[in-house]
Formats: sequence, C-alpha cells, structure tokens
Amino acid sequence: MTGSLLAQLASALLSVGTPLLVAYIVLRVARAHAASFGLDLATPHSFKRLTRVTVWTTLPAGVAAATLPAPTPWMFLVGGLGFAITAIPGWRVVADIDRASVPARELASPSRTASLTPRRVSHYLPWMWRVLPYGLTLGGIVVFVIRATAPLPHRQLLVPAVFAFASTMFVLLYETWIQQVATGPAVEEETHDRARLVRRIFAVETALVITTIGVAHAVLNLNWSTHDTLAATLCLVGGAAGIVGCALALASGLIGRRYQTVPRT
Repeated sequence: MTGSLLAQLASALLSVGTPLLVAYIVLRVARAHAASFGLDLATPHSFKRLTRVTVWTTLPAGVAAATLPAPTPWMFLVGGLGFAITAIPGWRVVADIDRASVPARELASPSRTASLTPRRVSHYLPWMWRVLPYGLTLGGIVVFVIRATAPLPHRQLLVPAVFAFASTMFVLLYETWIQQVATGPAVEEETHDRARLVRRIFAVETALVITTIGVAHAVLNLNWSTHDTLAATLCLVGGAAGIVGCALALASGLIGRRYQTVPRT
C-alpha cells in the first residue's frame, strides 16, 4: 500500500470518525466536571446510536478510499458525505450531553454573592505569557508566507496553508474562552479554580498553535511524490490535533458553574 493510498484511507476514516471523536471528548469533559460536584453523568443513548452509524458508515467509506486511485478529487465527496452522515446524530449527542449536564453547571441558591471588583485576564496570566500564542501565530505565518513565495516545482500549497491559518482560528477561539472564564459569572465559592482553568486553556491554546504552525512548515517544501508517507503522517497528526482542539472549544460551555436564573413572574 502506497503512502498516497494510505493517506487517502486515513483521511476518509478520520472524516467519518470526527463526530464520534468530538462527542467522546465532550462527554469526557462534561462527565469530569459533573464528577467534581458528586454528580454522575451517564452516557446518553444517542451516543450508542452515533457509534453504530459511524461503524456502518466507515465500511463503505473505507472501501471507496481503498479502491479509488490515489490521489483523486472524488475523496472530497466520500469524506464530505461520511462526515455529514455521522454529524447529524453527533449533534444530537452533544445536545443530549448539554441538557444532562445542566445540574452540574447551574446552582440553585437562595443567597448569592456578587463582587464589584472588575476581573481581567491579566489577574491570572502575566502579559508576557499572553503574547506568546499571538507572537507564535504572527511570526509563523509571516515566515510561512516568505517561504511560500520561493518557487518550488513540487510544492503542494493548499494543505500547509490550511494548517498555517488554522492557528489563527484557535487563537481566536481560545482567547474568547479565556476571556469568558476570567471575566464571566461564577459561583463565589469556586473562584479559586479560575486561575488554574485559565492556565490550562492557555496551555492547550499554545500547544495547538505550535502543532498547526509546525505541521504547516514541515509539509510546505515536502515532496509528496517521494515522501508521501511522511506527509500523510504529519497531516494526520495535525488533523487529529485540530479535531481535539475544536472538540475542547465546543465543550467550553459545559464547564464552570453559575447561579441558576430565576424566571420573572
């Protein structure tokens, strides 16, 4: 099996399995958060349905990827259809997890505590740390553009460009998440965990930026015809990291606690 065919097969399986992987990560995050408050978050029945749909969709997608000549633009259709088929029940799983985790995220309390002291991200992260993901992203893209302008006959520009500019998406997503955790509402007794959570989010953000920028530069000048296995491996590592990063960002709304909103009468 050639590297191109292996990459084609792996990309198809990754496309089909992405909703299941995302749902699994979201469930793990929500379950860990619920367990910290003594609550047991059961696996929703829709998760088993998603698993069955993924298995049955993997079979034809894998056969198509293994039989079609590599590389072929038909894989965009195979991967897109496979993702769409599994994404529909996957969205149902995430919605069920969201509803089931409400007791762990909302606190019904007759007394509430509020603070008039403004909170800023700088209270939890030094400014020298804050500029790190911005600097890595900006510097990495500038160097990428400079390298990409040098002519090279065998260069495949689309894939490395996607990885390079994906770093900006993760910076925006995770900086928004950090802002929400640092300055958003929270139960007063749990504010001591805020700094630790902010630093964990920052660490994941930095790791994602390093991974996506690193993969972009690694495959930019790589000759895919002679190093197809290496190129496929790098792209799969970058793609898996991107999926995990998006799943964690999706799970950001399932952690933290706030006082339950009392409806007006």
